[in-house]
Amino acid sequence: MALERILNDVLKNVDGSIGIAVAGFDGMPVATAQTDPNFPMEESVASAAMGLTYAKKMMEDAGAGKVKESMTMADAAIFFMRPLDEEYWIGIALAANGNLGKARLEMKKALPLVQKELH
Repeated sequence: MALERILNDVLKNVDGSIGIAVAGFDGMPVATAQTDPNFPMEESVASAAMGLTYAKKMMEDAGAGKVKESMTMADAAIFFMRPLDEEYWIGIALAANGNLGKARLEMKKALPLVQKELH
């Protein structure tokens, strides 16, 4: 599938990448790729969808508009997510020392390709 190829290209170009997914706000993955076979992809996607949904509601309630990006940093990992539209989002998991700037750039470049595949 073309989506997996696009996602694998992003992972290949980002140092410290662990996994990447395109998923629905319902927490169901559409396509995934990962460099770490031990990464709990399905659980992470479901939790990330919930977090992004809460971030969207928080910004709407505050009158701040639509969420463009969301990031969570922890001791061992960084999760960076972008809504694609009202149904889908894309997110990448990086090691704590991963290249976040490159991840943001590669995801931005991949967005039109992913959106084309979804619609």
